Amino acid sequence: MLDLKRLKVHYKKYNGEASERIIRPYGAVVKDSEWYVAAFCELKNEIRIFKCSRIEIIEVLDESFIRAENFDLEEFWGKSKHQFVKQATLKIPHNSYPVKIKFCEEKKSTLEGFYVLSTMKVKDAWVYDIDMISFQTACNVIFPLSDRMEILEPMELREYIIRKTNKILKLYKTK
Repeated sequence: MLDLKRLKVHYKKYNGEASERIIRPYGAVVKDSEWYVAAFCELKNEIRIFKCSRIEIIEVLDESFIRAENFDLEEFWGKSKHQFVKQATLKIPHNSYPVKIKFCEEKKSTLEGFYVLSTMKVKDAWVYDIDMISFQTACNVIFPLSDRMEILEPMELREYIIRKTNKILKLYKTK
């Protein structure tokens, strides 16, 4: 059996607020070259995620602990990541630019990183409602994919893609 030790850490939150915590580390995760530790926080009385680069001071305490038997690091990480995104979306005011697109086949991976509002299979196609944040973002993301999807709404974006495509066709027809 492992001899797991409690840790006293001085932790600085993303907003600069510092606190001293006693934690019981359950596991570590690396995401985008950043290390995180999942640990039971005695101050908050729950398992939390701590970004390792924000731990300013760490002291190993003499007291041991036993990790909860039913703790699953992968499951916890997935749930906490989903919860973080949900909370961040509620807290951070952002622009919204809903776009309705149609793919001939399911292409959800192509839309990774965008908030997919809804997905629906219609006959032999997939229709997605996506928040593209702004008209400019939609133009930058969608045009390179416009040979694989059809813009259904909004009309200003659909017309932009049509105009740009026609310019390209005209350019190649004149040579």
